[in-house]
Amino acid sequence: MGGCGAGAGPAGGRGMSADWEDFTERQLDVLLALDFAMPVHEGYARFRLRLPGASISALVGRGLVRRHFYVENPDLPGIPFLTLSKEGERVRRSWIRWCQRVRDKVGSVPPGLMQRAVEARP
Repeated sequence: MGGCGAGAGPAGGRGMSADWEDFTERQLDVLLALDFAMPVHEGYARFRLRLPGASISALVGRGLVRRHFYVENPDLPGIPFLTLSKEGERVRRSWIRWCQRVRDKVGSVPPGLMQRAVEARP
């Protein structure tokens, strides 16, 4: 991995069972792009936001991302919507706080994943 993402330091959250080394930069990108309360259509996430399907699936498998099918609206296509689980939101916030602490300590962060985390909504 590059020097600006996964494997860069401790998880930083209370009760965090996973290390940052357990996440790829692409998976952390998915966590930054998604939200707990606002569903994102998976087709939009994959093709417009360019989030890799394998990373989405890996996070779904780990319980950090949820897939929702809204069958009550027949006009919506069969592709699911994505949201973060509570655990996914906790990991996301922890990652953002850790990146902000690094920025505050060193004065800046490298462009890329850490920069996007610092600029993200906590």
